[in-house]
Amino acid sequence: MSEQIRIKRDFIRSNDGLIEMPKETSGFINAILSVAQFRGSITSEIWGHLHACLLDASWEWSQKTFGSVEYRGPKGPLLHLEKEVREAVQAIGTPELAEELADCQLLIWDAARRAGLGPVELLMEVWKKLQKNQKRHWPKPTTDQPVEHLREDSK
Repeated sequence: MSEQIRIKRDFIRSNDGLIEMPKETSGFINAILSVAQFRGSITSEIWGHLHACLLDASWEWSQKTFGSVEYRGPKGPLLHLEKEVREAVQAIGTPELAEELADCQLLIWDAARRAGLGPVELLMEVWKKLQKNQKRHWPKPTTDQPVEHLREDSK
């Protein structure tokens, strides 16, 4: 029988048997991540649940820490993102890169929420942008410099 993780149920099935599922969000996230790390992979279904829980937890924390959407809009997180991107670039090749990229992800989620985009709307925009980029023509990258899509001549 294949191993399964039952989302928001009482137990997680792992190689060591059943593990009691924590009731609080942080415990749930930790349990899912530890099973995924043990297995070395995660299913799409589990990823979706985990992503939703992480979004909820980060948005709840941001609301408590930095104020409501009415109090603070997306500009603050986006300006902070500029700083974190520079730190991520400096961290390339070091163990700190993962943490800097996580900072960037949290700030993108927060800016989106503060701009009125829920998780479904944000993912829909990501999907639309990916499809748009896939239709564009791109030059071959030759260095670690940014690669912009080829702009059509407006003549």
